[in-house]
Amino acid sequence: MITATAELLQVQGYHATGLNQITQESSTPKGSLYFHFPGGKEELAIAAIEAAGAEESQKIEAVLNSQEDVGDAIHAFTQVLAQGLLDSDFRKGCPVATVAIETSSTHESLRRICEQIYLRWFELIEQRLLAAGFSAAETKTWATLILASVEGALLLSRNQKTVQPLEIIGEHLRVLINQAKAQQPQEATVSR
Repeated sequence: MITATAELLQVQGYHATGLNQITQESSTPKGSLYFHFPGGKEELAIAAIEAAGAEESQKIEAVLNSQEDVGDAIHAFTQVLAQGLLDSDFRKGCPVATVAIETSSTHESLRRICEQIYLRWFELIEQRLLAAGFSAAETKTWATLILASVEGALLLSRNQKTVQPLEIIGEHLRVLINQAKAQQPQEATVSR
């Protein structure tokens, strides 16, 4: 149920996803849904978003640590997202964004879980920047720029059905981050 719900939420959002569709997609009796999730759709959606967010966090951490150079790591992150869009024929974007946008002012519990996931992703980016030698103060600014740019490019790419926005953001972030890293004092650089 959680996997099917996560996929439906990612593709079509919270309001377009109904309980009948969830039980049909997951081959689960409706009684089982209410047994495991007495809070109904919202409780199930929270569990699904948590699971999707945790899975995405693992992917982000892996890709950010896959490259020695921090700029290359951010670029690789955008490439992984672009490939995900291509693999899903632009049906699946960020597993959190669709729900975050449509429920942030109407479902506080969903807003909070989306916020927690975004904070985790932000922390992963901050940690990678710190490991590359950026100061703690700088990592907050850079992590905000990176996450907002990547999320925006992912949305544009999905909407326009082209990975070009992600490619552009990925390349520009790589250049900007590498330039900023080159300006860091040598003794501030931390080995990974």
